[in-house]
Amino acid sequence: MKAWIAAMMLALTLWPITAEANLSVKNYEKWKNNSDVHLYISGVGAGFSAANAALASQKKRMLFCVPERPGAETENYIRILDGTISKFKKEKFDPENLPTEILLLMGLAETFPCDEERPEGLGENNSP
Repeated sequence: MKAWIAAMMLALTLWPITAEANLSVKNYEKWKNNSDVHLYISGVGAGFSAANAALASQKKRMLFCVPERPGAETENYIRILDGTISKFKKEKFDPENLPTEILLLMGLAETFPCDEERPEGLGENNSP
């Protein structure tokens, strides 16, 4: 029995592990109404917000500049992502294989540009 368990552990250790590192637009559109996809997009958006906070605390240029009360919750992330995907499609560019994470970041940067001075305490002006 011990030999069988050891063999299984070895087999599982050597089993090729593949992980999907991103969610393509094709899969996003296929599973868009799934709550797990909403949770994933929310997590990606929260990660971008955390990165922004870290950049601001270091007085570095932020990725995007959200107003104080933007409502950048899950539904807004979904709306921004959908808008960015639509833009690509209108420009006759098929975003099917593009990662949604990059499109969400592009949408956030376009929706909340850093053209103006940030509120007190958020570092220096974020304009180019």
